[in-house]
Amino acid sequence: PTISASTEFQKPIITLLDSKERFVFLPLLYELCIDDASLEEVAPTYKSLLKGTDIEFIQTSLVGVDVAQNEIYVNNGEESQVAYDGLLLATGVKAGTSGTPGADEHTVSFGSVEDCYALRKQLTLLDEAPTDSRVVVCGGGYTGVELALNLASRSKTT
Repeated sequence: PTISASTEFQKPIITLLDSKERFVFLPLLYELCIDDASLEEVAPTYKSLLKGTDIEFIQTSLVGVDVAQNEIYVNNGEESQVAYDGLLLATGVKAGTSGTPGADEHTVSFGSVEDCYALRKQLTLLDEAPTDSRVVVCGGGYTGVELALNLASRSKTT
């Protein structure tokens, strides 16, 4: 359709779906790990993040899309449908070990709040170890470099 100056604009209804309760700002995750930031700073709940907006948040999992019917299928304990006029799928990224032998058993991933707390626990155990330990950070992107630098400065103070 053609939009003219006399066409009345109607704000769209925006609904955000995610299976998790919190939005994790990955560039700051290392700060939560070393206790330089709070959970709410690094991973605010969607409810607090979207407060004061017209965006509706539904904590649920996407299980299917019916393009012909303009519906998505979600499941949060029971399956239901959500109709849409426009659909944007932002699937995110999940780190993988690429089939590297031993990686799943001997590494700690670093992409979620749970991962952060697991790494913090491992670092506490290393701090208490009677001998020097070596920590290897695999990944030279922003998060990997920041984590390595902060771990190095942390080890100078512990």
